Amino acid sequence: MRVLHVAAECAPWAKVGGLADVTGALPAALSAVGVDAALVLPLYREVRERGIEGEPVAGPFPVRLGGRAWPVTLRRATHPEGFPVVLLECDELYDREGIYVDPGTREPFPDDLERFGVLCRGALWAAQVLGRWDLLHAHDAHAAAAVAMLAAGYRHTPLEWTRSVLSLHNAGYQGLHPLAAAATLELPLGDTRPGGPAEFWGRLNLLKAGICAADGLHTVSETYAREIVSGPEFGFGLEGVLRERADRLVGIPNGIDTRAWDPSRDPHLPARYDAADRSGKAECKRAVHRLAGWDESDLSRPLLAVVSRLVDQKGPDLVLEALPALLDSGARLVVLGAGSREYEDAFTRAAASRPDGIWTRIGFDEPLAHRIEAGADVFLMPSRYEPCGLNQMYSMRYGTVPVVRATGGLADTVLEWDPTTGRGTGFRFEAPTSEALLAATARALETYRDPHAWARLVWNGMARDFSWEGAAARYKDWYEGVGRG
Repeated sequence: MRVLHVAAECAPWAKVGGLADVTGALPAALSAVGVDAALVLPLYREVRERGIEGEPVAGPFPVRLGGRAWPVTLRRATHPEGFPVVLLECDELYDREGIYVDPGTREPFPDDLERFGVLCRGALWAAQVLGRWDLLHAHDAHAAAAVAMLAAGYRHTPLEWTRSVLSLHNAGYQGLHPLAAAATLELPLGDTRPGGPAEFWGRLNLLKAGICAADGLHTVSETYAREIVSGPEFGFGLEGVLRERADRLVGIPNGIDTRAWDPSRDPHLPARYDAADRSGKAECKRAVHRLAGWDESDLSRPLLAVVSRLVDQKGPDLVLEALPALLDSGARLVVLGAGSREYEDAFTRAAASRPDGIWTRIGFDEPLAHRIEAGADVFLMPSRYEPCGLNQMYSMRYGTVPVVRATGGLADTVLEWDPTTGRGTGFRFEAPTSEALLAATARALETYRDPHAWARLVWNGMARDFSWEGAAARYKDWYEGVGRG
């Protein structure tokens, strides 16, 4: 079976969030179970800055979109994990700083429809150049138009019998544009009629268009698959469409790259360790203290961490509301992330006012994210919704105990600690409130003060297997089912 993935980001070349981690690992995991997988990705400036150019395969070819022909060249490269990547070169659209947001304005690029429309149309052209494919696998709203375009008409081409699947990594990001923009993508006029596949309250909705056109739908945890059909809190207005197609929707949890995220050989860490010998974790905690300017000799205070996009979904406001009580309890907090300026400024002010208790770095820094995961004792993830989540799995693998809201993939992967049985891997709370977060964190800190219980809790987390192997086998079975219709 041959599967062509289409995505707007892919680690380590172009990463904004967890989607990149998935698309940077899943094709390789699929190859290991006998699926011939490749990925189509824009040739962004930051990809070039990493020294990745690729070898020309075809083009420049005029990719037509909205009455304009965009010159696109296909370049073939090999991902560090060994699978082929087709890079779409179109300098006018992709040779700029940023992937989704203009760093100068901190707003989405005004030509996003064209940027990702060319990705979708260009991916379908690449699919024809590179042979026959059993499945086109589009990831999120940026690639969803490829599914709708494929359904709209590729008869008498190598794609005539190619089926399509769409992954919803986050139903809250839907690709909304003015309805007239549908003409740019050359979608069928009927798709934009009131209530049509691409129409959503008088706007063009690319994610909805993909949901309606796909032969199979997937999301990244079993709980999230139930949540997004349950109502607007998680479906964001698409719950009705998803319920209509529920027979085609599956939840397959993500794995993590257990080679990149392995404390026993992580090149980013000042000391390495494993479940059998965790002594190196103390040196990692000491290194975080050194970075924050704290006393390196006093590691007794519990160290909490947040590594996240600072947006409403992730609940940074809950951490900010809980912060005085957390610091008064004796804990310290390190924060790494970027997002809403409101939250960036709030954490920056908090660090300035309580420098002995909180340290903040605004931005994204992959090596630092690894060092924080290794150096922290407790990781906070108070997400209002979380389709899968990866950091809670990274944390457990690094011996850092997660405190999470019990939603989506967090509910599926973090088991509440039970001191009477010694089972569990972290602490959960239900309500999206700072009070509930504080109560769960208090349970974590109480356990931290019991070295024997804490050691058992940490061991439980580090013993969990979150590798991609099991998920890849489930994907393969699902693909085969979609292929049979």
